[in-house]
Amino acid sequence: MCGDRGLKAGARFCRRQAIVRSDSELVIRQLDGAYRVKAEHLLELLQEAHRTALLHRGGVKYERRTRSTPLIARADRLCNECLDAAG
Repeated sequence: MCGDRGLKAGARFCRRQAIVRSDSELVIRQLDGAYRVKAEHLLELLQEAHRTALLHRGGVKYERRTRSTPLIARADRLCNECLDAAG
């Protein structure tokens, strides 16, 4: 889970609240607890993300952004480049 890696890295360097942004309303709602996760393999990832969030002294805030948001568009492009390179 890419976001989990980012949270872990951020916990080492960030002294303030971490903000997780995604263009997926479903993912954000699952992370903030508004929607429940039914699939067992996704539940394990969610629990790991919640454990990682506890490492942040300032807490974690989850925000949904549209795909047209510049940072989301850039992240999407970088992700696609990595996936293409991996074959």
